[in-house]
Amino acid sequence: MMRFNVVIVTFNRLALLKECLNAVLSQTYDVNKVFVVDNCSTDGTEEFLKTSTDERVTVFRTSDNIGGAGGFAEGVRLCEESGDYDYVMLIDDDAILASDCIEKIADAIKANPNYPAYSTVVQTKGQIGADHRQKFVPKLLARLANITEQEYANAYFECDVASFCGMVVNGDIVKSIGLPIADYFIWFDDVEYSVRIGKYGKILNVNNAFLNHKTYLLSPKLSMGWKSYYGYRNLIDITRRHMGLIATIYQILRITAYAMRFMMTGERVCGRNAFQLCGDAIFDGLKGRLGINKKYLPGT
Repeated sequence: MMRFNVVIVTFNRLALLKECLNAVLSQTYDVNKVFVVDNCSTDGTEEFLKTSTDERVTVFRTSDNIGGAGGFAEGVRLCEESGDYDYVMLIDDDAILASDCIEKIADAIKANPNYPAYSTVVQTKGQIGADHRQKFVPKLLARLANITEQEYANAYFECDVASFCGMVVNGDIVKSIGLPIADYFIWFDDVEYSVRIGKYGKILNVNNAFLNHKTYLLSPKLSMGWKSYYGYRNLIDITRRHMGLIATIYQILRITAYAMRFMMTGERVCGRNAFQLCGDAIFDGLKGRLGINKKYLPGT
């Protein structure tokens, strides 16, 4: 029987965490171990987790908020140190697994055993979250395109990138590629990890394995915030590390063009205009300056 571990990263979303953890522990295919990384929550999460009596659950509380990237790196590290698993699923606290989600993944692995990683269907309010599963079109430019909804009508599809919202990685692949990059802090850590996984093959999405993603975008309009700095910086770091000069130049031009769209609005982020934020992100990405940037602190 395959052993599935689950890593959950949480920060100040106690109600969601309770629902998420209950869904994981109530699977029709029993999980082996669950590692909950509490990113120094202040909303009662620490106290709640101390009440857990399920022997499968291990809690790791950070001394500071190390971001989603840091949380997943710690969770995978704990999983590796336990040495007791075949596959690890990565999710945030807002991902609520269907009761048979892992069972469906296990069935898919039996039928298609040679993939380095697998992924679930992500739904939000009953609609497919297409941006969670993507392909490079083309890889030369590191351009990502969402998987079309038509492909979800098949039993499976292959993708190049899966978010840490239902990604399931073979333990041998984790041993080969190592941990997610903790210093990304937030955003694109899953893209970078997917690129490393891609050296061993495609990710197989299992179209009858579902999770409900309970974070909603409040507005579709153009917006930029403190997280944008980390997203752009980490994207440049990915192209610099893995994709080559052409992709890096293309992404620099794309980010610059995106910043220009804000020039007319006068929107400012952390007291800086869009060009300053994008310039900082590009420069730091090219230099490999990762970690938290004090100019762009969470919540600012």
